[in-house]
Amino acid sequence: MPDFLNYALVPQKEEDDIQVKNTLSLSTQLTRLSKSSKRVVLLLGTMLLGSVFVNIVLIYKLFATPWALLEVLPTRYAGLRRDIPTEILSKSDFDSMNRTVQEAAWSHVNMKPWNGFLALDEEYTIAQDLPHSQR
Repeated sequence: MPDFLNYALVPQKEEDDIQVKNTLSLSTQLTRLSKSSKRVVLLLGTMLLGSVFVNIVLIYKLFATPWALLEVLPTRYAGLRRDIPTEILSKSDFDSMNRTVQEAAWSHVNMKPWNGFLALDEEYTIAQDLPHSQR
């Protein structure tokens, strides 16, 4: 065989074996984080806990509160209470018991499509937080 293919065995030192036995494996070693990494982890953890808390509160407000308090709270815009029985009577030709009177009222020449609409004051609509389409 040629000379360049001859390999010489290199003996292993016993000190290397001792060092390997004294070192811990990666899974059991405690990882050390720098101060900036600890701050980032603390900040992200705090944000995660805050987000979970806010989500729980919002889900509770969305699903639990309105149904539980529906009978107690007044309506949002008119401030009406739901626990006061009110009889609504309408005496007009449009809801007459006589069908002929009803048809005459609905087919009247002066029947305007804007009858029955109510204009609200701009300050009131802003105070009640009404959407623009309901102003």
